[in-house]
Amino acid sequence: MGGLLLLAGLTGCLDGTIVNWAMQDRSRELPPVADNLVLVAISGAPSGAQVRVFAGGEAIEGVRVTEQTAGAFRLAFPGNTAFSGLRVEARWDGGQAFGVIPSVPRQRSVICPERVVACLTGEDCRSYHDALAPECREALPPAVMPPLGDVATAATLTLLGKGIDAGGGLASFACVLGDQVEEFVARFQGSDPDVTAFVDLVRGWTALAGREGKYPFVGPLGPGAGVEDLADEAFLQAFAAQLPAPPTGCGGAEPSVPPTPGDQRCAFASLLRAAAARVTVLPQPATDRVRVVFQVDFRAGAKDGNCTVVDRFKWAREGSGKRVYLTGGIHKTTPICGSGATAPFCLTQQQVDEANAVLGNWVPNLREMVDDGTQGDTVRGDGIWTFVADLPAIPLEGSPHGIGVRIGYKFTYGLPGQGWTDSEEWPGNQRLLELVDVNGDGIVVRRDVFGDEATNKDKANQLLPSNGGCGGVNLWETDPAPAACSRHLHDTRERPVDLDGDCVADGWPQAGSVAPIFLGCD
Repeated sequence: MGGLLLLAGLTGCLDGTIVNWAMQDRSRELPPVADNLVLVAISGAPSGAQVRVFAGGEAIEGVRVTEQTAGAFRLAFPGNTAFSGLRVEARWDGGQAFGVIPSVPRQRSVICPERVVACLTGEDCRSYHDALAPECREALPPAVMPPLGDVATAATLTLLGKGIDAGGGLASFACVLGDQVEEFVARFQGSDPDVTAFVDLVRGWTALAGREGKYPFVGPLGPGAGVEDLADEAFLQAFAAQLPAPPTGCGGAEPSVPPTPGDQRCAFASLLRAAAARVTVLPQPATDRVRVVFQVDFRAGAKDGNCTVVDRFKWAREGSGKRVYLTGGIHKTTPICGSGATAPFCLTQQQVDEANAVLGNWVPNLREMVDDGTQGDTVRGDGIWTFVADLPAIPLEGSPHGIGVRIGYKFTYGLPGQGWTDSEEWPGNQRLLELVDVNGDGIVVRRDVFGDEATNKDKANQLLPSNGGCGGVNLWETDPAPAACSRHLHDTRERPVDLDGDCVADGWPQAGSVAPIFLGCD
């Protein structure tokens, strides 16, 4: 049996078609992988309530609702798949409720029976966990989660909104979701005014759930959805005047009488964020790697560092079917372990090789960027292309040399597999970027303009001296500026950018649904 367990443990996806060689019977197949169960209690729901489970903004296929009765049901998840940061929704004629499922682990072996992995019932699932054979248990017992109702719905919306504002969703905090729900419930029970106000709003809205077939809160979420989008537009259009009056206006303005959909939506978002600020449990950020978001403005009329319109096709050639790509690699000035630098203030050669592969290793037109509102892209089709990469990090605090991970990169506009000719933004140079989280949001976001030769280009840099240029070169932050260039502005880290086209840096570039790397959450 030990060989069988070893086989199951090494298999990336437990599959019932694996031949049972450990029992020397090649005519038999292993049994199908047993389901993982989540028990749900729900206040006031009839047996025919519609139930969906969402991962991100989309409903999961393959999850079955079983043993559904008035006020309770079971969710059966396929045992060969792991899930995290889930949102379960029930709606019926007269009600709507949400709950959070922090995680559903994959079955540990094909010999393990159907098992309960979480309870949204207010009870401790430990008894189910302890009844399993040791080889079928998880490292930690399931978390205690409240039954679906007004408080659980408010907690779910609060944490989902908190995740959206952090650039992700519930999965952004999957490793601490159980603790966050517990803190929310405790604050509500302790009459925290911000949490109570939001629960009251949710209770008032769900009192009208199901009327005319409309529900107050959305199920699926589209790309780039914000906190305000959690409130259903059709519901607000129909019932805004019948909902409880918003307690405050937005932006200092008093709400209309009767309240408009805009008033209600704004109050919803404001109260949600106030409640979210009361949830202080956060996951531990990773320190050995960082999520980097590269953005390049490929719009006609975009301006360079000298406030001059860039000629996108000075070196690249316009053509049908072409797309925007990024390529690059670890810069030679990054400290390498064993070459006068010691951990953790250096990269190993393996880390260098892996990062180079992620960045395309200077192969043009290989790592495609996106402009479709997904994968960190903020707005579909706005001409700003995005590429997200998880890269190694070197701490600056305590570093004897003060140098972080440095990369060189550039953009191309070409066809898949095309060479440099007629595709690169300019030849013989590279952009410089040191992976330092300057604004403290947990990610590094760098926005550039395609073909801009007056920005973080290393050589032949055309930034004018009046704008901080220095002899046609761009220096790293630790490099002293030559005496003749006393006001030289280094441009090798993330920085604010011009967001409104007036050539004045007025804000940090925002990533789409991208969250920092948290330990145990990805």
